[in-house]
Amino acid sequence: MVNRYLVHDARCPRCLRLAVLIDEAAGGRLALLDLRDPYAITLLEWACPSGWHRAPYLITLQSGAVRARTGWRGIAHLAWMLGLSGSWTLWRKTRRAGLRLLPRAGRSDPRAGVPH
Repeated sequence: MVNRYLVHDARCPRCLRLAVLIDEAAGGRLALLDLRDPYAITLLEWACPSGWHRAPYLITLQSGAVRARTGWRGIAHLAWMLGLSGSWTLWRKTRRAGLRLLPRAGRSDPRAGVPH
């Protein structure tokens, strides 16, 4: 059995809106966790023993192994999980909502890269 979690900043309205859109597109194949949730922190410390940052993570828990992806790797894994149709639907919904899955080139999220 595979458990997938989208760890995000629930206090950031933009992040929360994007997480809800991703959750809807995933159709129950992942659960949302706030970065401050004790279980999310435990998963992140397990997956990233050398440290993690306040950024969105897609965490996969399978057969006792945990894997955390963020940035382009997280997007690629999410696209693989959703498939072509689901990814296209998510892209359309995020564009309609005025959101981006990743910041524009040369810009970064002020919360990204801030150690926990």
